[in-house]
Amino acid sequence: MWLGAVVASLVTSGCYKTEPIRSYSAPKESAPVAQEAAAPAAPAATSGEPSDRMIAAILPVAGQAYFFKVVGPIAAVGKHEKEINEFFAAIRVGEDGKPKWQVPAGWKEGAAKAMRLATLEIPGEGKPLEVAISEPLPWSATAEAMLGNVNRWRKQLQLPEVDAAHVGENSREIKIGDTPMTIVDLRGRAGAAGMMPPFAGGAAGAAPMLPRAGKSEMPAGHPPIDGGAAGMPPAASPHGASPHDAPPAVESAALPKFTAPADWKPEAAGGMRRAAFTIGDGGEKGGLVTLSNFPIIKDSAIDDPLQNLNMWRAAVGMQPATAGDLPKVTEKTEVDGKPATYVRVLPDAAGQPPGGQAILAAMVTTGDQVWFFKLKGERGIVAAQEEAFKNFLKSVHFGAAAGSK
Repeated sequence: MWLGAVVASLVTSGCYKTEPIRSYSAPKESAPVAQEAAAPAAPAATSGEPSDRMIAAILPVAGQAYFFKVVGPIAAVGKHEKEINEFFAAIRVGEDGKPKWQVPAGWKEGAAKAMRLATLEIPGEGKPLEVAISEPLPWSATAEAMLGNVNRWRKQLQLPEVDAAHVGENSREIKIGDTPMTIVDLRGRAGAAGMMPPFAGGAAGAAPMLPRAGKSEMPAGHPPIDGGAAGMPPAASPHGASPHDAPPAVESAALPKFTAPADWKPEAAGGMRRAAFTIGDGGEKGGLVTLSNFPIIKDSAIDDPLQNLNMWRAAVGMQPATAGDLPKVTEKTEVDGKPATYVRVLPDAAGQPPGGQAILAAMVTTGDQVWFFKLKGERGIVAAQEEAFKNFLKSVHFGAAAGSK
């Protein structure tokens, strides 16, 4: 379906599943993994609003991975976001094990560059955007590999590192035929360092594989974390103020208006979150509400209720449902008059350990976008907040720009 996870270094991550992994074995010195050249240490975070955006993809093929990456000003990348994602979704793996793609109309082949299989250019105002496609690199598909790649890219955009449990906040998964491709989407402030081509190196760990995006928490993870650069304006109005009406981002569909309960505390937006709120202590002992949206791309299954349901069920330790189970475990509802699917993922309290997690979520399609509203946290808090969460959904109002970019 979608949503969902990458290697301990660099370039992007391949196959992953995303339910939170809180611990894993320390990496052993063994086979090399794909990673980018080491760059000077980036600051923990950069003050000010993010100015640059990276959309990258990892395509694992038979122990190797191909990496696709676009970096540029937020507005420039956002203008071409849909065609970039459609380009990724249209890639196929040939019988020779190599990726095959069509150069989209308006794009052109760029000059050959070291360690690149190809470079594509997306013309625009000023300097064209580059789609860098790496030569194949060894790929171990471990948790450390995925985490390392996400954090290396975050450093390139001067963002703070995340831990394994939050990889899904910056990544999702689509299917390329039968092969999972991981998409990583970050906003920060690009520096001159750290944008070097990838190389094989580092150590592959023996940790368990991260869950695939389709089994992750994407679009936003838990517990709360600031996925954007420090100093970003909060995604919500001051505590207690309502209705909420954050300014629409230039590069993305406009954020809908909504009224948040006074006891939900606004958190900074960032990563794949368009807005976020914590409830209680947040983290494992509280709750996190997130809003995110994604363009609907053919064959990505990002708007498939069953696959999203099973991703959320996996995130809290529940068994997957079947298509026949959908009427019993989901509700048909409306958000701003638009058909929506409401999901309750509340495991039996008797069978959960202390601090067990639960999820309430709603997904709604408007125009060419699918929006996700999710509350995840400690089961008791999630259950107690269900009425407030439903009232929150009733307050949502999509403007004309919320369904398109």
